[in-house]
Amino acid sequence: YKHAKRAHNLWKSCQCLSETLENEEALKDANKCIELKADWSKGYHRRGTALHQLGFFEEAMDAYDKGLEIDPSNAAMIKSMEEAKASFKEAESVKDLSASPEKKE
Repeated sequence: YKHAKRAHNLWKSCQCLSETLENEEALKDANKCIELKADWSKGYHRRGTALHQLGFFEEAMDAYDKGLEIDPSNAAMIKSMEEAKASFKEAESVKDLSASPEKKE
């Protein structure tokens, strides 16, 4: 019970930090939440959200994937996963464009 309560408090803290764009602190809280209660999908969702907002799209997708293994019907996490995939795809296309040589006319 003690770890579950602490995990819940960290989850709430992480949520508040994410909303104020303090994503590095949110990520620390999410990681601690997962450490205390690895079978709780919300910790993975918060981890994914923090990673996504920090621009670590692949790592965010990994976190969402782990959360969805625990709670496969979590609509919010499914939506977050789709958003992370879209961000990753967009970042990859920008990277591809910046890597291609410019045409000289």
